[in-house]
Amino acid sequence: MSGGLPITLTGLETKLCIVVGGGAVAERKVESLLAAGARVRVIAPAATDALTTLARDGKIEWLPCVYRDGDLEGAFLVVAATDDAEVNHAVARQATTRGLLVNVVDDPAWCNFTAPAVVRRGDLTIAISTGGDAPALAGHLRAELEWQFGDECGADESPRAIPKSTRGGRHGRACSIRICGCTSPRAATRRLRRASLNCWARQFFFRGWDARRVPAITRTHDGSEHCIR
Repeated sequence: MSGGLPITLTGLETKLCIVVGGGAVAERKVESLLAAGARVRVIAPAATDALTTLARDGKIEWLPCVYRDGDLEGAFLVVAATDDAEVNHAVARQATTRGLLVNVVDDPAWCNFTAPAVVRRGDLTIAISTGGDAPALAGHLRAELEWQFGDECGADESPRAIPKSTRGGRHGRACSIRICGCTSPRAATRRLRRASLNCWARQFFFRGWDARRVPAITRTHDGSEHCIR
């Protein structure tokens, strides 16, 4: 089965995103959608204190009722996050029939998209996905990346400040790297390398050591290091 196509959805300010469920999991999904600028509606007979506060402050819309057919009218994206599998599947069926994007929490077979673990630092966004098969691993990698890219990243520099790559021939290709918070290509390469050589991730994804799958590093005449694959 294909691993899917990673994408970033933009322009969510004008799109209705519906979360069915009002528990802790639904709360996390709502927070992620709000961080992406989405217009959010929650459908649940009861909600957490945090969701209630968001609704009271006008940051989300909350319909305090059980889910019913027709509640997805006008939606662009749907998340089913109740503790009732039958309700979640009913939401997924209706969303699929309507041609909507739908995610059923912890049930990838009913999803047409999965939600990655995300690290946000200003304009920098790093997403980690295991296709829904190993959410604990994705969470572990997110924690590692949150440490690698601290809160200071993105505060003074945005990805727009990163210079365009410079490329040589097919076999001599080298690209300069400047990651927020790093003042030299060498420092940036060390940061990327620490993240990419995570032993646990390597065992999970590579099923053993394979040097061809690990980013290669070359040193130029001025002593700086560059990633070439």
